[in-house]
Amino acid sequence: MQTWFIIALGISVALIALVAALLQARAEKLARKPGGIIARPPLNAAEQSMYARLVSVFPPSSYVVLAQVSLTALLEGKTLAARSAFAGKCADFVLLNKGMTVMAIIGLDDTSRKGKEDEDIARDVMLMDAGYKVIRYASLPQPVRLLADMRGSIDGVPTTLGGAGTD
Repeated sequence: MQTWFIIALGISVALIALVAALLQARAEKLARKPGGIIARPPLNAAEQSMYARLVSVFPPSSYVVLAQVSLTALLEGKTLAARSAFAGKCADFVLLNKGMTVMAIIGLDDTSRKGKEDEDIARDVMLMDAGYKVIRYASLPQPVRLLADMRGSIDGVPTTLGGAGTD
């Protein structure tokens, strides 16, 4: 009797493991299908570092830093062709004052942008044509560089780093 019970228990455990493996494989297959939807972080590691740097240099008490802003929130096109030129595109970071006026649009050319330089230039030109200040960095800029690049275009930009550090 005990042998029969052990065999039945072993078969049950094996069946449960098989069903779990099949369900996992099906879920992975669905995620790889065209149109499959999976979660991802909103910012990659380089963008997270840039966001942290921007917030440390331009504190929330005086500025607002937005990440991954749709160009449709920043630009208006009179024709369908004009709107199509920026539909589906995003600005990496937008720096605003507390009155929610755009001070600058900041781009970061990390490894995810390799081979897309022409798209970046076209996006920057559209934004500059609309009157925005656009600053693009090849890598994470030092706080001093951020301040220097913004000085003269933003009233109230501090002349020293204060608590921002110099790393």
